[in-house]
Amino acid sequence: MFEFPKKVKDFCSFFKKNNYEIYAVGGCVRDAILNKSSDDIDFCTNATPKEMLSIFPHAIKTGIKHGTLTIPFKGEYYEVTTYRIDGEYHDGRHPDSVSYSRSLKEDLSRRDFTINAMAYDVDNDELVDIFGGAHDLDNGIIRTVGDPLERFSEDALRMLRAIRFESKLGFKIDEKTFDAIMTLKDNIKNVSSERIRTEFLKTIASDHATKGLCDLSKTGLLSYILPYLNTNDLKPSSALFDLNLNAKTDPITGLTAILIRTTDNIKNASITASHLRLSNTEAFRVTHLFDAWKRHSEDIKTPYGKRVFLSILKREYFDEYFALLDALNVKFDMVSLKRDFESYLSSPLSISELDISGNDLIGIGLSGKEVGDALKLCLDEILNNPYNNHKIALLNYVKKEYNI
Repeated sequence: MFEFPKKVKDFCSFFKKNNYEIYAVGGCVRDAILNKSSDDIDFCTNATPKEMLSIFPHAIKTGIKHGTLTIPFKGEYYEVTTYRIDGEYHDGRHPDSVSYSRSLKEDLSRRDFTINAMAYDVDNDELVDIFGGAHDLDNGIIRTVGDPLERFSEDALRMLRAIRFESKLGFKIDEKTFDAIMTLKDNIKNVSSERIRTEFLKTIASDHATKGLCDLSKTGLLSYILPYLNTNDLKPSSALFDLNLNAKTDPITGLTAILIRTTDNIKNASITASHLRLSNTEAFRVTHLFDAWKRHSEDIKTPYGKRVFLSILKREYFDEYFALLDALNVKFDMVSLKRDFESYLSSPLSISELDISGNDLIGIGLSGKEVGDALKLCLDEILNNPYNNHKIALLNYVKKEYNI
């Protein structure tokens, strides 16, 4: 049914020869049915970690606590997990205990969605689909394994995962599953900001991101993800949903576009970046691009205004800024605008590009704060008259400004 490399088939056959079951499981099976490539192949088995180590003594104890080993075989590495049964979920996020099982059905029954609860016997070329995952794939449906209220009560992150898969695949969330998300949305508070960020950014960088954003808003989850922004009264016709986001969108660029659509306040954008636990570099990108957009709305029609804007934006963010404009689905001619701005990139745009240095200014009698202020004046002069970027001309300009 599916094509697997010979090494993978040999790996599975080795398990069978040692009288253990082994199945490819989860996302790789889903993607294979959808004729999509999958980077990783995860396996599950009825062999315990101790039993796997007896036949693979060089296996790496990657996640031994959860029954997972990384097994080297013929130059490749395969991640294999023992069938599991999860205990009670008292924190709404993690099982209190995990025990091993000899039953594939028990292992699949603890998984989140039917489309992720299929297994494949590589050795015998057989699909194991106990919960109707293939049917749901055919019909474009996201449905939980079993009672959605129970699945989401166990782990609230699954609510965000449902919407992320909807955004990735362009599917529709089953009505009962959707209603359960709306009922249990408050449980998302049990999920760490880091995990929320990961799922949200993956949703943004999906081919059906707007659909996902719409359902995040409908379910009320969006107000938890972006608590400092005005998301409660959003309607499907809102400008938030008039965005051009897809799998090629950089997630941070996409997030900035969403923030621009939901707040006019750069402080709120900065607080949101902190709330989502973005790295310092990511947070800077968000606020820097946000600020550039706000400045773009000002009058920058003159050559001087455009050079000032590019000086603030900085060359290294030029392409990303136009990617932001694309994500914002702006209504003006992007090609013409980019070509226009590109014509100014050859001009000096920063103090480091001036044909004058702080030492030159000290040489004519300036000191301390005066040096920095004078360099800023020189940059502004060159942004207005780029052809004056010559040391003598700039020194004369500074002497005149400072009455030297």
